[in-house]
Amino acid sequence: MQQSVTASPTPWTRVGRRGSEESVSAKMKLASLAAALLLAYPAVATAGGWYLIAPEIADVLVRTQKNVGLGDIPVNEWQTMEVFDTASECKARRQTLTDRVPNPGPTASDLIVASGARLQASECIASD
Repeated sequence: MQQSVTASPTPWTRVGRRGSEESVSAKMKLASLAAALLLAYPAVATAGGWYLIAPEIADVLVRTQKNVGLGDIPVNEWQTMEVFDTASECKARRQTLTDRVPNPGPTASDLIVASGARLQASECIASD
């Protein structure tokens, strides 16, 4: 007699299910993983004197879902997005990125809203 084996859903298969607690958790894990992978290489380049930093996407995602501001995220927990030699280069890049943030509209996904909020909160800081 054969037994049938049913695989339980994983975070990878639950991502599309809106509204469930597992869905939010899985989205946060995926967002954190994506952010870590995308930010790993710029964070290594420390030759510049100015950093474009932003809160972690997972922190922003949680706060935007709860409709809470981003002001209480400590800056020492933010991530380096890019490194620049001058303040003007950093500020120009930040402006370019924030200018591209579209109005998400009422049907935008939580991750799209959080990504826009993250860019709007980003800052240029000196390395010293």
